[in-house]
Amino acid sequence: MSGLGGSPDSGPLWRPNIDYELMRSIEIQSHIAAQERERAERERATNIAVSRQRWLTSGKRCDIEVATSSGGHRPCAEPAAGHCSSCEHVFCVAHQSYDRPPGFRVMIDECIQCQDQRVETVAAAAREAEKKARQAAEQRERRHRAHEAKVRAHEKENDWPGARTLLDEVERRRRELPNGSYEGPTGSEIARANAVLIVDVVAISVLGCGFVADPALSAPLVFTLGAILAIAMLALGPMSRWALRIRIQHSRHLRYTALIEERDELRSARGCGKPDCKLCRAEWSWS
Repeated sequence: MSGLGGSPDSGPLWRPNIDYELMRSIEIQSHIAAQERERAERERATNIAVSRQRWLTSGKRCDIEVATSSGGHRPCAEPAAGHCSSCEHVFCVAHQSYDRPPGFRVMIDECIQCQDQRVETVAAAAREAEKKARQAAEQRERRHRAHEAKVRAHEKENDWPGARTLLDEVERRRRELPNGSYEGPTGSEIARANAVLIVDVVAISVLGCGFVADPALSAPLVFTLGAILAIAMLALGPMSRWALRIRIQHSRHLRYTALIEERDELRSARGCGKPDCKLCRAEWSWS
């Protein structure tokens, strides 16, 4: 087996070609990045040296005030090494800005006093942000503790464990209700409707026979009434089916609405009792 990765017989240094190419690419990129950093450092050092030398040969003196032994202040008067772009003072080598570990951007045309002020400003902003974050965290913690106390009191008062058992039963009954588009009455619903119609026919026939004095006319009367009712049922079949459909839909809607109201009432036993509480919604949600 040949290739950039060598062969398995070459010993422990052998690697698959793809691993070798990947490692080689990473090494090249790291080398290029290191060269760029080195070039930037050299350029920066050169700029600092050139600027410092130009100012040192200019004959100007540092005008940054320093404390004296008598408690007063006087200009530094050392040979100038640069001109501060922030405070317009001429500074010497001792008062020039320098690198700091936190990674603040160093400006070669900035005096050490301005750099210290900039560092202090950044540090003060960081301390203020940390203080605000700590206060916000403490406020959230207090709000959550108060909310948890309200939740415990409300659920204890409304017997949430018992309400949860009833809620599961209500949800089961609600899921068992037919949903979606209406596809016609079920077999049991049709059987109940037919039974009601048959009972009506028999009751009307019996009542009609009871008003007939001659028993011989009872049988023809029953037959006639039955035929009339049968014809009426056949003629009004579509209408009766439509009425049955409307009645069943209305009944299902009433049962579904009642279960929804019962479910919402049981759900109110959970949480802190406040409608649309953001903390309650963040902790749990109803499926």
